[in-house]
Amino acid sequence: MNTAKSQIGVGETTGHNDGPDVDKYLKTVGLAGSGQPWCGAFVNWTLKQNGIKGTQKPAWALDWRNFGQSLSNPAFGSIATLKRPGGGHVGFTAATDADRSGWIIVLGGNQSDHVNYRSYPKSILKFNYPQNFTPSYNLPSMSGIPKGIRMQ
Repeated sequence: MNTAKSQIGVGETTGHNDGPDVDKYLKTVGLAGSGQPWCGAFVNWTLKQNGIKGTQKPAWALDWRNFGQSLSNPAFGSIATLKRPGGGHVGFTAATDADRSGWIIVLGGNQSDHVNYRSYPKSILKFNYPQNFTPSYNLPSMSGIPKGIRMQ
């Protein structure tokens, strides 16, 4: 989570999935150049910085549902995925939402064109964790976090 947190505030240059940092994330999933959704690439880049291998198709948000071990509850730093119109979204489980019961705060890339925190209903999220690591289900609580992208 420290690596992901270090990227908070990184954003797109023109709002079109572009910029030097976005390109850096996209490069880790084999995509050269700007213009591609980058939430999965951000997750992949973060894990790669910590010596953890991603999924077969890390650029595809919903492919992260096949990653590591599936969890029935959110763990700190677990990969959180959701389905949305047109595809999916992926980020890291950061906290529970003190302002909304049953909501989880996700630290992710390509959330309003930046790396930041957003809150989503727990009921629409699926959680995965790297194999051979022990998840911690002790989540901190945060408040003042905006709601995430539109959901199905």
